[in-house]
Amino acid sequence: MFKYGGNNKLKQRCRQRLCFKSKKASRISSSNRIKIKKKHHEREVYEPEESISHLQTVEPRQCYGPQCSRAAQYGSKYCSAQCGMRLATARIYQVLPQRIQEWSLATCVAEQQNR
Repeated sequence: MFKYGGNNKLKQRCRQRLCFKSKKASRISSSNRIKIKKKHHEREVYEPEESISHLQTVEPRQCYGPQCSRAAQYGSKYCSAQCGMRLATARIYQVLPQRIQEWSLATCVAEQQNR
């Protein structure tokens, strides 16, 4: 017996003060193990190389950077890391203009404590 209740899947039978797992519980636990193995097997099948297969083409692709017309590097969307950073900063300024204005108007806590 379990103190303070217990898991219903792991019910046990007690005979002469010795607890044994019931047959039903062993069947349930074995089916759970099979499910876990299947999930683990699915994870092993996943190959990260498939996720970038659409980027690896024979023809040179155009860079996705803002106002950039150069060819992208093999296996990448951008011609350089700087071009990708420019696109990221442009998106930040487009999505969060109100926050940036609030940050520029508010004084820094560290500056207030140093005064």
